[in-house]
Amino acid sequence: GQLAIAWNGLHDRLAKLFELVVNSPYREMGISVWHSTDNDFAQRKMLRAAVGRSKKLRSSQCDDILWMLNRIDETLRHDRNDVIHSPYMHIHGLAKLSRLHIMPNFHSETPRAKSLFNKTVMVDLAELIKEATKLANVLGDFADDMFRTILNPTERAWPRRPELPRAHRKKNPKGSSRQSTAK
Repeated sequence: GQLAIAWNGLHDRLAKLFELVVNSPYREMGISVWHSTDNDFAQRKMLRAAVGRSKKLRSSQCDDILWMLNRIDETLRHDRNDVIHSPYMHIHGLAKLSRLHIMPNFHSETPRAKSLFNKTVMVDLAELIKEATKLANVLGDFADDMFRTILNPTERAWPRRPELPRAHRKKNPKGSSRQSTAK
């Protein structure tokens, strides 16, 4: 449940960011367009397209929004979808610490369950969910900070890219790490 709540909060903040990036003379228009589809991936594609055409944002600001969307699309969306859409099985007496253990149903033919089971071979399911929830919250806060800065650019400095939770940090080739320089 925590991951679903964090994901929904992230997407609500992306909707607000989309509203400002679209820069319609009628702010409600952006939200109406965003909610014209109930598909999260399609909504993020709309935000990408709007950022790509934005005359309101500087290049470095666009880069930060795209960086955030890449973090969502590369790992978070897959982890979230696997967790939310997998069937689970309950095993009694598997672990000494617990009489009941929950795991993805590896007998299922569901691709999401197979994907999640393969992930949980290396990482505990609860830890995977906790890390995905942290990432959704961190990116949601970043989207909110960007939204607030676009809304009041004279009162707020452009936010720096956040440090990602440990499990979601990439090992960057030498010199490729970039912190936001947008103002």
